[in-house]
Amino acid sequence: MASEYNLLQLPDLVLHKICSYIICPFDLLNFGNTCSRLRNVSSAQSLWWNLTLEWCKGLWLFIKDAPKPDNPREWLLSLINQYGVKSTSTKFECIFSTGEKWERIDSRKFRFLFGLLRLVYNLEKRDHPAILFEKWLYDIGLYRRTGALADYASEDHQFSVDCILQLSSLGQAVEHDLRRRKQPYKDPASYIKLVATTETNWMTLFPSGPHGSICPLLMDPLINCITYEKSGLLGLTVGLSLVLENYLKLHCKFSSNVTVSKVNDMITSFCTLFLEEVVNCLPEMQSRLESLSLRSAVLILMEENLLFTGHLQDVLNQYECKYSCNDIFHDFANFLKRYEGLDFIIDEVRMRLRKAMIDEISIVLFPSGTESSFTTRINLTDSDLIGG
Repeated sequence: MASEYNLLQLPDLVLHKICSYIICPFDLLNFGNTCSRLRNVSSAQSLWWNLTLEWCKGLWLFIKDAPKPDNPREWLLSLINQYGVKSTSTKFECIFSTGEKWERIDSRKFRFLFGLLRLVYNLEKRDHPAILFEKWLYDIGLYRRTGALADYASEDHQFSVDCILQLSSLGQAVEHDLRRRKQPYKDPASYIKLVATTETNWMTLFPSGPHGSICPLLMDPLINCITYEKSGLLGLTVGLSLVLENYLKLHCKFSSNVTVSKVNDMITSFCTLFLEEVVNCLPEMQSRLESLSLRSAVLILMEENLLFTGHLQDVLNQYECKYSCNDIFHDFANFLKRYEGLDFIIDEVRMRLRKAMIDEISIVLFPSGTESSFTTRINLTDSDLIGG
């Protein structure tokens, strides 16, 4: 029976309230594309301010070549286009001799989330120059099987020659094997390995190393860590940016002169100056810092008012932020006290992105109405053998 009520009969204020509960920019776009009236309502700057601040939480210092539009909707859409590009190096389909076919599912939301996650990891290449091609994450793709014939869940499953060639090509094992020059005739079968099958939690299929799971989607580098400060100064500034964001949420709502570009510039400028002040003060405290972590040292600097705040307050004033630098430092000190180390701050940013990606993966693995929840892990490269 058709409903006697029509969504478009509601006043704009009610429709705006409905839109405010939509927490995904892609969902808000789809809602607005229904008709011109919903497009106008869903394009309100306040809605897109909230989405921009939420989706860029902790990411401002990682974003390079930030978009220039003043409108938060156009700014966020530009960011999505910038970091949601399609992969051009990975195969979009695998066709097996049995007739089975794997087709890549193109999800704009998934591509954007992956682009942001890779952005957060890529800055570590300066600290880990031995990482192949200076990338932690090459690609993560979602594929749909049609005409499925192979039973990978079978313990005695044997890969055919055609299947091995297709899977090794999909994983680009040969192209990314830097030892290939010394082993030009290496059998592609050495790259393919059937690991395990589970009917409960698919995330248990990935083993853990000394610093957590080796799978990027599950990576928790903090397990059994000693210092918790591998991220160093970056973890410090990302933490400060998170505190600044809480202040700017109110500032953005009540100031008509604020743009997303200004928010990005202000956070970057403030955090950069703060870092300079910390670096300048640390040598003077060297005798006291020998047994202290960076986090503890910065807490002392703020609690004893040893940082010069003049330039930092100038940045706030320049962007018409009516906040005191001392209040920000007070909140930042409380923020740091909640963490055992600076690495937890960085991983919290990654964790939010990973969780959103895992939700998208689960939709593909377990579509509505599916009868089986069996999931099989197959390695497409031998990276596990060399430490991930």
